[in-house]
Amino acid sequence: MPYNTDMNVSDPDPTIGTFTFKHLTLRNSPTVGAKMTGWTSSMRSKLGIDLGAELDYTRFTPSLKQNSEPQIVNSSAGLMQGDLETVKSPITAHIAAVNLLVRRPFGSSPDFPSGRWYPYLGIGGGAEIAHARIEETNASATDTSGMWQALAGVKLFLNKHVAFFAEYKNTYAKHTFTFDSSPQRLTIHANHVVGGLAFHF
Repeated sequence: MPYNTDMNVSDPDPTIGTFTFKHLTLRNSPTVGAKMTGWTSSMRSKLGIDLGAELDYTRFTPSLKQNSEPQIVNSSAGLMQGDLETVKSPITAHIAAVNLLVRRPFGSSPDFPSGRWYPYLGIGGGAEIAHARIEETNASATDTSGMWQALAGVKLFLNKHVAFFAEYKNTYAKHTFTFDSSPQRLTIHANHVVGGLAFHF
């Protein structure tokens, strides 16, 4: 669920110049991903928490909707609202990140060393690779940008090695896509609500 975004455009045509589309809508989309996590329980006896780190991959498609009358500001050529329109632009984003985590296990036992369930929090960063295409002309561009994310979730163990989890994650990255010498800058700031199965070894 992406937030609305502003898009700054520098057009090589001097009659158009540089301008900003305000509050453009990015589409909601499915999110898929995978993680590999390691934990240490060295602080559990003192503080009741475990610390962890994980590699995290996420894929989603925050495509730009078509907007026939966007609000335009900061135009160097004096454009008014409705003089230009945004076109439908499919966007695919891939995130590779490293997260630092903390969890609070409940119901730990020899059969459930990680607890019967636990809530967890995390923060991390990495790279977001986004590929955009202008559907009208089929022009495409790819940009890799630094990103950060924050997450919170809960995990419930079905047995010692299999757990169900539900997680909320907030991701943020700024991108510049260049189409025919025209840089277009926008922010992909999105909420992800996910669930799945985790396998513990």
